[in-house]
Amino acid sequence: NGLRGTIPSEMGKLTNLEVFDLTANHLSASIPSEMGELTNLKILYARRNDLSGSIPSEMGELTNLEILVVGDNDLSGSIPSEMGELTNLEILYVSNNHLSGTIPSEMGKLTNLVHLYAHENDSSGSIPSEMGELTNLEILYVSNNHLSGTIPSEMGKLTNLLHLWVSSNDLSGS
Repeated sequence: NGLRGTIPSEMGKLTNLEVFDLTANHLSASIPSEMGELTNLKILYARRNDLSGSIPSEMGELTNLEILVVGDNDLSGSIPSEMGELTNLEILYVSNNHLSGTIPSEMGKLTNLVHLYAHENDSSGSIPSEMGELTNLEILYVSNNHLSGTIPSEMGKLTNLLHLWVSSNDLSGS
């Protein structure tokens, strides 16, 4: 599409909205905090735009959300710890942004998560041991960041894991 400009904050008034797809446009500026008012939202695609700023902590109020795809933008800041409240989330795609800071330990509460794509960012710190609680996880991509430390032994509980990409980080251990 050729949508340009910003995501209007008034979109937060569409409280019955279940699917919102903004993929592959030219949307810029930040994700409005009012998006957290879309409490019936199950799917949000906002990939391949020019969105900047941080992921609003209010996104943690979207407790019905199953799919969140905001990769391939210019988002910065850290992944908000409030994202750990999205317990129905099955797919989280935040790759190819400029997200920094650590992966929040609260991500370990996302027990329905099947796919987590957080590669090609500027994340640092260690992989939280709480990630071992994501027993439904099949895909974990955290390559091309600045993660350090060791891969937590708790990751051994991820018996459904099919793809684990941790390359191009600062991980250590044997």
